[in-house]
Amino acid sequence: MEALQNLLEYKLFEISGHLFTVGTIVLLVAIYIATKIILFALKRILNRIFEKRGIDRGRRFALIKLVQYFVWTFAIVLLIQAATFQITILLAGSAARRSGFPCRRWRGGGEELSHGSHLSCADQQH
Repeated sequence: MEALQNLLEYKLFEISGHLFTVGTIVLLVAIYIATKIILFALKRILNRIFEKRGIDRGRRFALIKLVQYFVWTFAIVLLIQAATFQITILLAGSAARRSGFPCRRWRGGGEELSHGSHLSCADQQH
């Protein structure tokens, strides 16, 4: 058991201070495979449900694609978190963009953005 733990904790490489181990890669592959299996099962289930309800082929395709996009978005967030990257700034930017936040230019003081960095809209008058 200790040998397996040592194998999973074996350092493969490091990117920008983020350590990638064999365990990290195994987790990333497991999330990807689980997502593919879930999507395959969901597609079959949804196709059966839509056929029984008489939903036409084009509408079925569109609805299944929407479900797939949602599942892949969730899976990508899990993959990024499993790879030990912070996604809080990415999610905050995405939420601001999705909510129609009117700012076109951002300023963060010129330094690289990090956890706790303050972003402000360059279009606003202070």
